[in-house]
Amino acid sequence: MVTTKINIKPHLKEYLVGRWNNFDEKTPVQFPNRLDIYHLIWDLMTKRPVNCQIDSGNLEIVLPERGGIKDPRYYNYLSIKSNVV
Repeated sequence: MVTTKINIKPHLKEYLVGRWNNFDEKTPVQFPNRLDIYHLIWDLMTKRPVNCQIDSGNLEIVLPERGGIKDPRYYNYLSIKSNVV
């Protein structure tokens, strides 16, 4: 399991943790693979740039694993451009 941290608005974080984690903020949020957000995150994952610092944010999420095409050990970066979607 590979995770990353993202910054989102506090009320959205509260909703996601409540909806998908039963209000458990200690474990990362994992979206079921039948949801559009799972596939959207997978599409947005890119290789981490060499000069990029470790992720920080208020929400930790589990990155999707869909076979060997995009291995989350290497494709584990959601850039600023991901916020546009």
